Amino acid sequence: MADERLIAQIRARQLLNLELLDTAQVATGDGCKNLSEWVALKLDVSLDTARNLVRTMRRTSDKPHLREALAAGSVSFDRVEALSRLEGEKDPFEHLDVAGVRRVAADRVEVSADDEADASREQFLVMQPALDESWWRLWGGLDGVTGAVIDRALTNRADALPELPDGTRGSGAWRKAIALYELATGGESPQAQVSVFVDTAQAVET
Repeated sequence: MADERLIAQIRARQLLNLELLDTAQVATGDGCKNLSEWVALKLDVSLDTARNLVRTMRRTSDKPHLREALAAGSVSFDRVEALSRLEGEKDPFEHLDVAGVRRVAADRVEVSADDEADASREQFLVMQPALDESWWRLWGGLDGVTGAVIDRALTNRADALPELPDGTRGSGAWRKAIALYELATGGESPQAQVSVFVDTAQAVET
């Protein structure tokens, strides 16, 4: 319990420091897309952990009772994060565990303008090629509206793809990948790509 109390107090200091850094726009100055990315890099934590810290910092900026409870170590960061989702709510829900508080928050959720702005700012897409560019990995995150629009466009395009020569249609994930290519190229079919590996020792001998 003593360790959890210390963790809560450290998190409280982090929220205060993040608020100052956010105001100073340090993340932008360091070339990061947003504060969450900056926190993930500087604290060596996952992007999800960084986002939780940043969102909780912003949600508790006008909830001093939560900041004070966290600084005193009387509540955990997870509980404060869950309670911060409840607008205008002073009930500590002490009879509920953290999961219970999160369920209450989910039932009463109201997306604020700040939440929408945060989600929009935190969108990102990363594309990473293999050394020979024969394969690319994509990952990222989108807000709810953008994600739904893109998913619908990919699904509609994927559903319109013809059957393969063997009469099958391929997996849904494969069809969406092809649909993404077609949307990017205006409908062109993907070109076949061949990778050739040469043993230089044998090539020299011949």
